This record gives sequence, C-alpha cells and structure tokens, in this order.
Amino acid sequence: MQHFLCLIVFGGPFRWSCGRQPRQAEAGGHLIKNNGVIQVGIVPARPDSRMDRAPLPVIHEVLPSEVLATIFEEHAKCEWRAPAIDQRVCRFWRQIVLNTPRAWSYLEISHCKINRPNLRKLQSWLNRSGAVPLHIRVGIAIAYEGGVNGRSISDLLSNHHTRIASLRMVSGSRYLFEDREFPCLRLLDIADWYLWYKVSPTIHFRSFPKLRSLRLGFKGWTSANSTVVPLNDLTSIELLVLCHITCTSLVQHSPSLTTLMLESVSLGDTISSRVDFPSLIYLSLYDVRGLKPHVNAPCLVTYHEGADTTQESFSTPLPSLVEYGLYDPASGHSDPTKWHILFPNISRVAIRAVPRVAMLLLDSLSAHLRFLLVLRMICVGPVKEDHFTEDIQFTEDEQKTMKSLIGVRSDACHVDVELCFEKTLPYRIPIFFGAVSHRSIKWLRKLTHVQHPDFPW
Repeated sequence: MQHFLCLIVFGGPFRWSCGRQPRQAEAGGHLIKNNGVIQVGIVPARPDSRMDRAPLPVIHEVLPSEVLATIFEEHAKCEWRAPAIDQRVCRFWRQIVLNTPRAWSYLEISHCKINRPNLRKLQSWLNRSGAVPLHIRVGIAIAYEGGVNGRSISDLLSNHHTRIASLRMVSGSRYLFEDREFPCLRLLDIADWYLWYKVSPTIHFRSFPKLRSLRLGFKGWTSANSTVVPLNDLTSIELLVLCHITCTSLVQHSPSLTTLMLESVSLGDTISSRVDFPSLIYLSLYDVRGLKPHVNAPCLVTYHEGADTTQESFSTPLPSLVEYGLYDPASGHSDPTKWHILFPNISRVAIRAVPRVAMLLLDSLSAHLRFLLVLRMICVGPVKEDHFTEDIQFTEDEQKTMKSLIGVRSDACHVDVELCFEKTLPYRIPIFFGAVSHRSIKWLRKLTHVQHPDFPW
C-alpha cells in the first residue's frame, strides 16, 4: 500500500516516518502549482558532495493535509479497507484519516465470514463517515443469514438510508426498503430477491427521486412476479435493468434513459399510448409483452429480443438501428423481410437459435439479396431446448450449409459478409437481457457488464 501511494500519487521517493530524524538522501522535493493542481517535483542533488545532499522529505511536510485527505479518499475507492490500513502508518496519518469522513464512505460486507466485519465494527465504520453519502456493497445473502444476523444488518443500514448514494446487494431485504425513502440514492443493484413462503410476496418500493441506475432481479419460491416497482417515479433514470418484476406503472416519457433491459417483466395494462425514449440507444426485451409496439426511440442503436417479444412489432421503422440480436425465435415469427422494413440500416445481426431455425433465417437472407444492403456481420450461436439440456451445437455439415448460404449473398451483392459461430465466451456479439447473457450467464456476473460511468466503485 505504501509503495502504491508513493509511486502512483507522489511520483518519487519520500520518507514515511513522522517522528524519526531525517535520513540523508540524494533527492529533495518541492511543490509546483500547475493550473491550481498541486504536484510534487523532485530536485536531483549534486552528486559531487555529500554535504550538499538534501534530506529526504516527509510526505506530510510536502503535501498539505487537504491533499492527503483527498488521496486517502481516492485510495478508499480502490480498496474499501484502505482507511483502516492508512491510519496505521503513523499518528499524523491516523489523525487525517479519522477526520476524513469520505474515506470511510465506502463499505463492503463480504460473503466470506473471515473478511466480514462484525456489527460493532460496521457501526463504528458508518459513524466515522459522518454525514457524507455512502457507497455500500453487500455480498452476504441476508435472507439466508438465519434471520437475526441478516435482520441486524438490514436494521444497521436502514439507520443510514438517507445517506446511501449507491447500493449493490446479492440479495434484497424487504426490511431495508419497505416504507423508506432514499433521497440521495443514485445507483441500486440487487441481484435477486429471495422471498420466503411465510413472507408477503409483494415488495413495494418508495420513491427514489435521484436514482439514475437501477438493476433488479428476482429468484424465489413462487412462480408469480413478486416485486412491484413504480417506474413512473424514476424521472432521472439512465440505466434500467429488470428481471421477473411486476411494474405497476411505466414512465411515458423519459428523456434521460439510455439503456433499457427487461426480461420476463409484467407490465399489465400500464401502457396504452406511445412511450417516448428520445435518448435510448440500447434496448433488450425478453418475454415482455405490450411495450414494443408503443416504443418511440429515434436514436436506438442496439436492439435484442427473444421469446414472445418476437411476435410483436414496432409501430415505426428504426433507421438508426445498427445491431439486432435475436434469441430463440419461434419458426414463422421472425422474417428477415420484416427486418428490412423496420431495421433498414443494420450492419450486425446475432442469432441464437436451434439449427433448423437458424438455417431458415440464413436461407431467407440469401434469397432476398436486395434487403439489408449494409449487413456485414452475422453471428450464429446455439440455444437450449429446455432448462435441463446443454446448448445444441451446430454440426460440421450444418455449419458448412450456413457458410454456403452466406457465401451466395456475399458473391451476389459483391460485399464480404462475415459469418461467425459463437461457441464459447467471449462472444463477438453478446446478447444481453435483464438477468442473463445468452441465457447461460447468471445475473451475478451480469452486474459487472454494464457499469455506470459515475460509479467506478
């Protein structure tokens, strides 16, 4: 850690001790102000005389306390345990760390009991953060912590709910969210809601006035969608990812939304008119009914769909669309001739289908040479026949037939259309939905695929 700060932040050698006598060295330090930014300069000493060598400066003699406080805060963003480590360097550092609330505003509650702080340490940590916004990760499955411990963690966090700015949880806790508002929450990721059969199957969220990124998943013992989310209150949302969620309402106009990913989301009768997303560039819908015909997204670049969603159609063409992904289409519900009408300018297509359906789609593309003239890449991958079997891989003969079909199109259109077979990760064109990528990557991994630029931690 000391070498990390020395090399990355200060850019040169310094003396770390605070109470010892200065040691002789061959370099000295001085401050340089460049456009208001304090930098540390290294002045090489003359090697001809030991008497001329300047003593190696102590860090806090060179940098003001305010700069050190900022360094400690940035260190905490990289490693949440940083303040507990930094304060052990010397008394002076400890004083600065303890008086820097933002250095204590990052907290991780690990799933590993060895690395997990107890409730007393968690309370002390949160108290040291003062009144600044909190950024919290909860890797523990609270619902399976035996009730008392899990409930204690929920109670502890609920005492600071007005300060939480970003919250990532492996499993959601209804005790933390029900009947509470989160006035400064901007990012919320919950991998799964684990609901016991003795608990009410419905969770009602209060308002999140500043929420910009929301990802919610559900996995429980009931077959019905069980988490109720009032989306009409999310007026500042930019990224929205939902899986197995019931929406009681949907915002009809969202000027800030750029990414929307829904899987098995029940909208009911909430949509009856056009839904405007003027900034939306990424949309994926799997097993979602009633939304697609009402979407107006003039800037949409990427669209992925699957299951029953393929049976619906957009009301207007999307000339801005560049990438189209199709997962497990039913035979007869996907027609490349309709792609040309709705998505005339797509250059990349990803198809995840059983061999028979994939070959029918490629055969249609080779037969309609005047359609999709800017298409340059087609990625084909397998799907599962059911939840209990492995992916159905294409045989060599099937791959040879598909290459022949695309070769006909390439020769006739005098363009090079690349055909890729997606077998293993990473895929050239991954298809992302609300909870999975290619239906084989769990939601927990998916949380790392879409990061909000304002929340690197």
